[in-house]
Amino acid sequence: TATLSFDSFRGALKLLRATAAESTRYVGESLSEKVGRILAPAENALNLMANSNLSEAGDAGIRLRELPDFLRLLTSNTGFDATFIGYANGEFLLIRPLRTEDDHVRYAAPKAAALLVQSIERDEVGAGRGQYRFYSADGTLLRARAEPGYNFDPRTRPWFTAAHEAKRTILTDPYVYFTTRTLGVTMARPVRDGGPVIGIDLALQSIAAELAPLRTCLLYTSD
Repeated sequence: TATLSFDSFRGALKLLRATAAESTRYVGESLSEKVGRILAPAENALNLMANSNLSEAGDAGIRLRELPDFLRLLTSNTGFDATFIGYANGEFLLIRPLRTEDDHVRYAAPKAAALLVQSIERDEVGAGRGQYRFYSADGTLLRARAEPGYNFDPRTRPWFTAAHEAKRTILTDPYVYFTTRTLGVTMARPVRDGGPVIGIDLALQSIAAELAPLRTCLLYTSD
């Protein structure tokens, strides 16, 4: 639940709490409610992803048929930085909205691109092949290119091992994302025991924007 996730979210909130020596009970309750409103949509989205064909699809072609649903999911909540799934065979698929001009420049995306799909597939000997695919807002593939430098094993990532060890939805401590090199947290859950792990990245910059009004309250209560 969002309440349980809030307990795991304390690491991310340290950045906010550090701005004040103490907080009142009212502000503390408001903070908990606000965080709950941020985390609840992410947890609901994970449950939807777990029941989609994306979680068990055996090849990229089948996985990509789910894109329209995930495009709607990402555009409806600007707090989601990306959604992804790491497979038990070491393959990986991440779906990222391209919301700003900076996003398009960073990924050398076509001007009309609204969505970036980053994937890692593996051959018969386990060697990884990275690829970027760019899609328009209506789901049309605009461009695909190989990305040799985009290659890692999701099974070694903290969110993958933590979700399997917990056997439930988890929220990581803040860490630096592999692609963007920005700071954020990941909410993740296993689809089944020993199977894929699905997740949603929540950038701390987006979280900070949501919590900004409460930051002002915390500063006042410390005076």
